[in-house]
Amino acid sequence: MNEQHDFEERLRMWLDADGPSDAPDRVITASLAEAAGVRRSRAWPRPLDAVLANLGFTPGSAPSPQARAGTLLALLLTFVVGAIAVAGVYILLTDDRLTNGSIAVAVDGDIWLLTGEPGKDAIPRTRTPGIDESAPTWSADGRRLAYWVTESDSAEIHVYDAVTDRTTAIEAPAGLVLPLHDSIIGWSPDGRRIAAPARGIEVIDGITHVGIPTVAIFDVETGTGERIAVDGEAWSFGWAPNTERIGLLYGDDAYLYDVDTHALTPIVSGKPDDIGESAIASAIDFVFSSDGSALLMTTASDDGAASGDIWTIDLRGDSSKPVVSGTSNDLAPTESRDGSMLAFIRSNALTAQGAAAGPRTDGLAFDRSSEVLVIPAGGGEARSLIDGIHPEVRWSPDGRRMLAKSLDGSELLIVDLDRPDGPIRITFTEGSIDDFDWGPIPP
Repeated sequence: MNEQHDFEERLRMWLDADGPSDAPDRVITASLAEAAGVRRSRAWPRPLDAVLANLGFTPGSAPSPQARAGTLLALLLTFVVGAIAVAGVYILLTDDRLTNGSIAVAVDGDIWLLTGEPGKDAIPRTRTPGIDESAPTWSADGRRLAYWVTESDSAEIHVYDAVTDRTTAIEAPAGLVLPLHDSIIGWSPDGRRIAAPARGIEVIDGITHVGIPTVAIFDVETGTGERIAVDGEAWSFGWAPNTERIGLLYGDDAYLYDVDTHALTPIVSGKPDDIGESAIASAIDFVFSSDGSALLMTTASDDGAASGDIWTIDLRGDSSKPVVSGTSNDLAPTESRDGSMLAFIRSNALTAQGAAAGPRTDGLAFDRSSEVLVIPAGGGEARSLIDGIHPEVRWSPDGRRMLAKSLDGSELLIVDLDRPDGPIRITFTEGSIDDFDWGPIPP
């Protein structure tokens, strides 16, 4: 054999000829011995070098029984690493922090799944050049994954069923269009319906208005959808967990809209008196608590100071109170699934609006950086988990881990509340991470 022939080719020939289960000793011995004197066109990946060294393989000597057994492991890892690298993503060795449901990631217009199973760290859900798939969002039970699909000047929603391994395309109902490059608003508790932004046409005072923002409710099993029963412009900020209501910004106020009865319930008593009558208007974002009984609201002062504060509004009564306040920019609150912990972002931007806009890398301003803090939902001292990230996080299904991404979008970061040894980093070598979500293992 030519001395420059790659060792992978020799191993491939071995697989084709004898197979790993019944290969005789002489084949493995000869292969390993030949490897000691063969110049390779590329080196083993570093993790595999360590594996072989730990298994007692020394070039130029006969392999030990342990090394022989390790050859199969090394070969398998080579194929896994090689397959992932060709696909444009290299995942660090599997960590137990991954084995907690499925992570969906949008990378440069394609959807990837990370399951934590050995050999299945990165699974491309879509590979569609020229089509942008983004904003993956899991249903509450982890069975279905919805994501936005934009092609040229049109958009639709695709829903992947992890149980049947089938994908369904959902289009806007008659009279509506789906905006380009958007995301769904949320899932119903039973995982059968989704709320999504849409654009409609209305005739007001004899004048036809096109592109009116509204909300559509879709049945993902039948593919049918309908516009919510309110006239004029409306935006939704989420589907309240454990209910059939979505949050709605309509006119100058926030409402709860029942998707079955179409009833509108104003959230009037939830305006914190200490902030003033402009509380809803000055809000940067809203998010429901994990059980749907409260609304977490980020507000910004109008005095130009860096003071984004987080309030909680009890939807069952008249009470409201600040959760995090002060001179720092605190925003993007999100509760763990069991409601025991609250995470939020603290940004070094000059204003709360700038913090919500995320990092700037255009050279016109300093890079905005953020850190993740957690606090017990019942109150207590906040502690920092990680800094230097993009201002967006997701909880793991068990509520003990958090998912974030680096400022440059090249890495996913999994932070464990119980392990101080730093996050596990999932590195994408080609492409930038856009959106992500973490869903439970389906029933």
